[in-house]
Amino acid sequence: MQSAPPPINNALFLPGALNQSWLLFEITRGCNRSCVYCYNPDRQGPRAPDLSASRFESLLDRLFDNGPPRGVTIIGGEPLLVPQLDDVIRGFARRGLKVGLSTNGLLLDRARIEALLKAGVGGFEVSLDSSNPATHGVLTGAGGIEQVREALAALALAEVPVSVGAVLTRPALAGLDDLLRLCFALSVGRIVLAQFAPVGQARAAELCPSPKELATALELANQRSADLGMQVCIGLPVEPCRLDRDRFAHLVFEACRCGIDKWVLEPNGNVRTCELAETSVGNLFETPFGELVSSETVEQFRRNHRTECTTCPDWDVCGGGCRFLR
Repeated sequence: MQSAPPPINNALFLPGALNQSWLLFEITRGCNRSCVYCYNPDRQGPRAPDLSASRFESLLDRLFDNGPPRGVTIIGGEPLLVPQLDDVIRGFARRGLKVGLSTNGLLLDRARIEALLKAGVGGFEVSLDSSNPATHGVLTGAGGIEQVREALAALALAEVPVSVGAVLTRPALAGLDDLLRLCFALSVGRIVLAQFAPVGQARAAELCPSPKELATALELANQRSADLGMQVCIGLPVEPCRLDRDRFAHLVFEACRCGIDKWVLEPNGNVRTCELAETSVGNLFETPFGELVSSETVEQFRRNHRTECTTCPDWDVCGGGCRFLR
């Protein structure tokens, strides 16, 4: 018989408790790249969502009925394609939120960075999976690696917090060392290496590193983190039962907070447990946040782990791993 999951602290999901959460605001699913690993099921869809000023303010009102979140990261698709982006940033910032922006960097130059900082962005995450132009082109379906490098250099000059997000696909592994060294040279303070998740459109088995290849990549990242003094984080949790974390003392392993204190919000009001989730748990214009995140649908998402996970001593640092990597 399956063990019951550990109790969820329901106080997190009562009115006024949204301040425990971090939001990902998925401003658009439209994108100017066609990454082979992308989970987005609608990346060629509309780039300009229904984001009139009055509707956005109404969305914020509904959101803040439960108290302010800890902060928000604006994601896509590619957020810089959205004409209303600066107004959205200002809307969040006016309400006292920390605002981050996740971008592929193709449209990011000094003038754009200055405008975004003025609007209220406090930090950037830039996607870059390889420093090799050919590999970058294969993975992203687009060129523009020089623009991304120039964007990172401009962010360094602006002295703004910046991290680089890279997906650990098999084609990218050979160039991982060069990527880490490039990030160090460009004064990137943090790099997040994410496991490849075969969901949405990204279902190509040949992209997925084997457990041995993943371990080898993390050993290299661990060594470079020690050598260069650069923070390297592992996004999408790697369970200790799959990989001995003691071998990687210089890496930061992040636990999954999806469906607990991290949520995805869409411009139409839909709320999802995770950016990888293809369906919503409800709509903020129809149901208060506190009710949405304590629904049976969310409880089922939290319980979606291996049977033995809840009795494992590593539950607190792993939480059963990513629900989409099974």
